[in-house]
Amino acid sequence: MTTVVVGAGVTGLTVADALAQKGLKVVVLEKAPVVGGLCRSYSYGPHHFDIGPHRLFSADPGLFGFFQSVLGSRANSIARESAVLMAGRYLDWPLSARSLARLPAGHLALCLKDLFISGRKSGSTIASMEEYVIHRYGRTIYDVFWRGYTRKFLGIDCSSVDPSWASLSVTRSVIDRRERPGGLFDLLKNSLFSPSSTLAFLYPEGGMSVFPELLAERARRSGARILTGRPAAAIEMADNRVRSVTAGSERFEADTLVWTAPLPELFALLAEGAPALKYLSTVLFNIEADSARRPPWQWVYVPDPDIVFSRVSFPAQFWPGAAPADREGICVEVTCRQGDDTWQKPGALESRVAADLVRSRLIESESAIRDCHVELVSNTYPVYTIGFAKIVEEARRRLERVRNLRLAGRQALFLHDNIDETVRDALGLAASLAAGRRAECATAGAVP
Repeated sequence: MTTVVVGAGVTGLTVADALAQKGLKVVVLEKAPVVGGLCRSYSYGPHHFDIGPHRLFSADPGLFGFFQSVLGSRANSIARESAVLMAGRYLDWPLSARSLARLPAGHLALCLKDLFISGRKSGSTIASMEEYVIHRYGRTIYDVFWRGYTRKFLGIDCSSVDPSWASLSVTRSVIDRRERPGGLFDLLKNSLFSPSSTLAFLYPEGGMSVFPELLAERARRSGARILTGRPAAAIEMADNRVRSVTAGSERFEADTLVWTAPLPELFALLAEGAPALKYLSTVLFNIEADSARRPPWQWVYVPDPDIVFSRVSFPAQFWPGAAPADREGICVEVTCRQGDDTWQKPGALESRVAADLVRSRLIESESAIRDCHVELVSNTYPVYTIGFAKIVEEARRRLERVRNLRLAGRQALFLHDNIDETVRDALGLAASLAAGRRAECATAGAVP
């Protein structure tokens, strides 16, 4: 009795590790040459880059312990240092009253005005991200950050974005769940009256890819087969069940199929019309530069619509070994749609990226850049257009007929979630599958 898992990202590897530790047979099929999914890393000599900023954290002691158990001695504790470039100034991120106080006087006055008029619209009538942000945080913060950043990042206006994206964006940026602001007043209150706390995050020595690599090693030691460079090419069905999955020249019989890849790819293998769901992809410009001045942040957000990139991270601020002492690594993210001009001709943007790094005061001059490595990463984010939830619901309803299929992870479930949420859900799924297998074996009088 074998569980076939498609995708060797964090979700797929967590499921495989948990099942294998319980003595169950599991095979993982990964189309990329390495494990890790969106948590993989890139290395160019002494320089190491992740796919944007990653770190491990959970307020749940059990999940935090899980991260520690996988990393062992390679777990390093780090604080969070992030910023946003607003109105020409770098402000601490997440925003607080203290950071807003550093806005130019005109912007600050408008924020204070917003404090007294925001929050008056009934939540039941909020239909878009634009309405959500203005309702909770006021027109000023919307104008100087969310409007430009969202348009550049998602490629669509806030008026076309589902309000749940705004809610999730705030959730993703404010890690301490006790201090998640419900609006501008809460942001002010939390900043002034909540006791300050320094949260400890984990980051692997060697780069974020170390986490999925160690997880895969542990799963293999427990008996899991993890095959890279082996995309799922065909799914054989019988009696509304997945009978087997073919990858390369090998056919894998499946008692259960756990699908963690993008949802449209599953529909293609099932020879059904794919749901109209949209994913963002990302072009990474991994830059080696002279480090005349090393920035104090791990990453920064850049909402200015005239600057091509939306986020920049500095790997050596997560792990000093990510760059030589006299150099700096700079990971520049430009989001796009797979197949558009940015995706097909990313090299055409290199000169603009360099000029915008100078303009953003993140490097002193373009001559500081020693090398630039371009990487294409597909399906990095779901796009929450208004009405997307109904499309997702209908897609899942269509898949209910496949009785031994389980969807898991941000790409299959079309979720914008953090690593801790991904791992929590994957562990829950594995526990459910293991319990079901034990029940089946008990009924049949067999050993799982």
